Amino acid sequence: MMGFQTLGGQWLLTPFWLLIAWLNAHTKTRWLWALPVGRRALLWTIIGPILAAHVLGYLASFRVHRHAPLPVSDPRVVVVTLGAILAWVMLAILFCVLVDWRGFARIPRPILNTVFLSLFVIWCLASFAALYFARHDAATLARDALAQLGRAAPLGLPALIAAAAAVLMALYWAVEKVFSEPDFADKPRVSQPDAFA
Repeated sequence: MMGFQTLGGQWLLTPFWLLIAWLNAHTKTRWLWALPVGRRALLWTIIGPILAAHVLGYLASFRVHRHAPLPVSDPRVVVVTLGAILAWVMLAILFCVLVDWRGFARIPRPILNTVFLSLFVIWCLASFAALYFARHDAATLARDALAQLGRAAPLGLPALIAAAAAVLMALYWAVEKVFSEPDFADKPRVSQPDAFA
């Protein structure tokens, strides 16, 4: 579903579908924390298909939007647009993993769940409103704005790729750090040196 939405330019709705996918994967893989499985490997089994769905959806959108007034095949536009989509996805994933972060262990679980669920509902409703109640088609506006940004960026293509990669790596680092420090009081922790990478 996330791949189809990215294909149609509706990737701003990613948080809604990602929460459903994350909760489903989280409940089915939580038992793996008691095994000697590396945290990075476990994280990639969950986020790998999510990121791949968005990348494939974006690449498939070239066929859908090939007659658009602003062509999307310019390499600078591709870098900026794909970077924005993946950054949005990584922000949504970071939001999902923050709920179980050890840093929030002192906050009572019902309060934490209520706060995060409220923030997530506000985020999703704002995304829906931006897409469906905007004066113009928000998906087209987002695509055109990213295309203009890609063309107007003062960086050359290699520097633009490096900048996008740096932002995505910083977001990934934050996701991996928070994901590897869960507050599972009822599950035994496995020592990291004995884990499979």
